Amino acid sequence: MRHRSLVRMCFIAVMSAVILVMAQITIPLPFTPVPMSLASLAVILAGTILGPTDGTIAVVIYILLGIVGLPAFAGFTRGFTTLLGPTGGFIMGYPILAFLAGYLSSLFKKKIKLFTTYMLAVSIATIPFYTLGCMWYLFYSKTTVAVSITVSIVPFIPSDIIKNILASIIMMRYTRITKDKEK
Repeated sequence: MRHRSLVRMCFIAVMSAVILVMAQITIPLPFTPVPMSLASLAVILAGTILGPTDGTIAVVIYILLGIVGLPAFAGFTRGFTTLLGPTGGFIMGYPILAFLAGYLSSLFKKKIKLFTTYMLAVSIATIPFYTLGCMWYLFYSKTTVAVSITVSIVPFIPSDIIKNILASIIMMRYTRITKDKEK
């Protein structure tokens, strides 16, 4: 029993580190203060691989590391003030994204084990993530809803579709590997 708890804690710690590293892989966009990063891909994988609870714990640990001063957020930013900036809503949406991606993929996985199942799960999970990020950006920038959507959502749709496809492919492969080991 202790061994299982230790393994679980190690997986959570490793996934927190993966999120931290992937958050640093960014592409700044000249027309928005919100950079493109691979953090959301790592967050989706945390939820789908570790499950909704452990995936969310991994994300919360990542956020706490950034809050206490580790340069964890995109562009090696850190501190609580980052959460008050233009990307704060997205960072605070990461736990929701991880939980929903993990919950929906496990729920859908029981029904059908196809690429489209994972794609549907992570795409649905992305909607509240976008909503929270956009709402925070609207509050932060004091612009209109149209401007907020244009700056904080629209430019990221193509890259997020690619990330969701990648996450779905990884999850299909992960499911096959873990299923083979169970046999």
